[in-house]
Amino acid sequence: TLVSVFVVNSQTIEKVEGYYFLVSPNAQYYAGSQQGATAYRYALGSNVENSIVPEGDFGFKTNAIANDGTVAGSYGFKAALWLDGDNYEYLALPEDLTELEEATNDAVAISADGKQIVVAFNAEGPKTYYVYTKKEDGTYGMVKLPMPAKDPIYGKYPQWISVRDMSLDGNTL
Repeated sequence: TLVSVFVVNSQTIEKVEGYYFLVSPNAQYYAGSQQGATAYRYALGSNVENSIVPEGDFGFKTNAIANDGTVAGSYGFKAALWLDGDNYEYLALPEDLTELEEATNDAVAISADGKQIVVAFNAEGPKTYYVYTKKEDGTYGMVKLPMPAKDPIYGKYPQWISVRDMSLDGNTL
């Protein structure tokens, strides 16, 4: 049995048969999932739990959560944002991706305000990363992150970089 327990301001939040492992920066939302299984999100203020039940073989993989409860992750190996209720949207792909990058991508980090998202392409590595920034019209601009320079000691390029988290202002990965 999977169980997760949080204590927030003396209120105990317990999830049985599933678990939460993400906490929004403002501690108002909790989310978690298992690949190929249901994803869960809990809103502290309203005591409401939402879920996304997988379609087919692959469920919603949760990686990061913003202050408004938006969850960044992937659904069926495609970068997606879980919005309100059970609504989600796939993020558009940049141009000039390889077939593998198009087939396997994952939103791995989101800023506290939900306006910047980091997406990793090619789940098998080496990974390519893009930072998506939400524009006023609701679309996203995309900037490809450069690979690090050659290692000064060994003189080789790293195989991949790994982005796991983002600062509160979204400017540092």
